[in-house]
Amino acid sequence: MRSARPRILLADDDLDLLELSSAILGKDADVTCASETGEALRLLASHSVARPTEQGFDILITDLNIARPCDGLLLAGAMRYLHPNGHTVLITGYPDFARSLAALQGLLDITLIKPVPVEDLRALVHPDTYPARGDHELGRLNLWKVVDRHKNSIIESWFKSVAHDPELGPLPLTPADRADHLLEILDRVSGQGHGPADSTSAAESHGQTRRAQGYRSEWLALEMSYLRRAIYAAMLEDLLQLDLSKLIQELFELDHQLDMSLLTSLRAFGLGT
Repeated sequence: MRSARPRILLADDDLDLLELSSAILGKDADVTCASETGEALRLLASHSVARPTEQGFDILITDLNIARPCDGLLLAGAMRYLHPNGHTVLITGYPDFARSLAALQGLLDITLIKPVPVEDLRALVHPDTYPARGDHELGRLNLWKVVDRHKNSIIESWFKSVAHDPELGPLPLTPADRADHLLEILDRVSGQGHGPADSTSAAESHGQTRRAQGYRSEWLALEMSYLRRAIYAAMLEDLLQLDLSKLIQELFELDHQLDMSLLTSLRAFGLGT
């Protein structure tokens, strides 16, 4: 049976503030705390209203920056996707940014500027505090469009990271040899695994080539981590144009595509055979 008290997920990496806010809100609501982005995402997913045995969250209250800049926005997108009837409150020290984002994305019901008065925090428990939702214009881009749009800058960023790596940088490879099948792998990722037929073998060819170049198997994982980082950096550049309500699901799929490419490369390299 559903509790009459609203269920709140409170996300902040400031443990003292998290404890204080939980104590204030806990008088009128059931509060669950998360001090890490991953922890908050797991809670949102595990208590999704799509799971019939679970009771969804009524309110998400999140700081703008938790472990990384703007990762509170990822939680906002997950909240809207997994708990569509719930409300999202963003707390930030950057008022102009918060107002702009709310207008562009429509994912935030309320933005509060630090320091938040106790009475404003307590008011979040009550449904009348939240404005009626209008028809907001959401960002239209998906993650795959962003990857495709920024392919050149992603590859350039990857080259810089590899060049500065103490193990990969000194390897006597030409730029073409160093890049190898990177572009084909990136094309396959941006196509969500449904690229042209010749790209399906790119990761396998990459593993074979790296073995011939004298790579160690762990270096394949290292260079893939640099590719993942470059893609995330490109994503942040277009954050305001992304449809954040779908971003979490797309990030999961992106990680899956990169992991499968790495696994294929490692098998072709000879690992596990």
